[in-house]
Amino acid sequence: MISYLRSMRLFKSLLLTLLVVGTMNSCKEEEPVEPAPVQVPSVETAEISNIEFDRATSGGIITDEGGAPVTSRGVCWSLVPMPTINDEKTSDASGDGAFVSKIEKIGFGLTYYVRAYATNKGGTAYGLQQTFETPTAQLGDSLLGGYLAYMIEDGDNGYFKDSTKGMIVNYVTEGYSKNSNETEVFWGCENNLLGTTLDELGYGMFNTSEIIRNCTKLKTAAQICVDFQSGGFDDWFLPSVKELSKAEENVPDLFLWNWGRPDFPLFFTSTEVDAENCFFVFKRGIVSGNFKEGPKYGNLGRSFIMAGRYFSFPK
Repeated sequence: MISYLRSMRLFKSLLLTLLVVGTMNSCKEEEPVEPAPVQVPSVETAEISNIEFDRATSGGIITDEGGAPVTSRGVCWSLVPMPTINDEKTSDASGDGAFVSKIEKIGFGLTYYVRAYATNKGGTAYGLQQTFETPTAQLGDSLLGGYLAYMIEDGDNGYFKDSTKGMIVNYVTEGYSKNSNETEVFWGCENNLLGTTLDELGYGMFNTSEIIRNCTKLKTAAQICVDFQSGGFDDWFLPSVKELSKAEENVPDLFLWNWGRPDFPLFFTSTEVDAENCFFVFKRGIVSGNFKEGPKYGNLGRSFIMAGRYFSFPK
């Protein structure tokens, strides 16, 4: 009996000890688990393909997001090695995996350096550098929405030694006279001298804005050029007389039309002569003294429109 009582006391004492120890352990706070540190992503640069005068294709692949979601990715490029996101770049969505990048609005005849990039909250990482060269353009080549008409040279208005500048021209198919007895397109401002249009290189866009601002006719050659779009570009204008004359001198085949009278198609310019007349350009040179309402077929020829746009990129 005595042994039994002693055993019971020992059992109660052991049970109480276990309860106290368990209670104390349950009151301890669990130590927080440290999250894995975020690293910058890992990205590879795709090879350059589809190289043209003013564009190319690249891209990349995110091989590791670095422990946090990739929030931006693309490629960056420059004329000097090791480009960064502070240079020209694309933005090609987010996340991991492969992506394709369109490199656009670059210059011709130049060497470019390209790297893929990927950004998460840990920072921005870059892939290995790729290099490519754009083809050298010749007068008359099709690029930038039209045809290369001229390059600004030393001594020309707007020349800058660190930039390549020039003008692209393209046919505006709307607007020429379809009826042999009338002209459907007008210069505008008949019997009204603007006195502000200029004839030099680099003034076609200014002249165009002056015509639109002052002439009330809706279907002027200037307005048709402004409404024109080609190659994704919408910054077209009606060239000045010296701009269009230089284009005709450099690329004369663009100014030939198969109407049976190839010498007579006349192209509007944005330079006026006086209150009633504006300059036209055609295969044989510059014509003045033609009415702002456009020449009649059967007189000197049909009137046509050749739109222009400027381009500029660093050398």
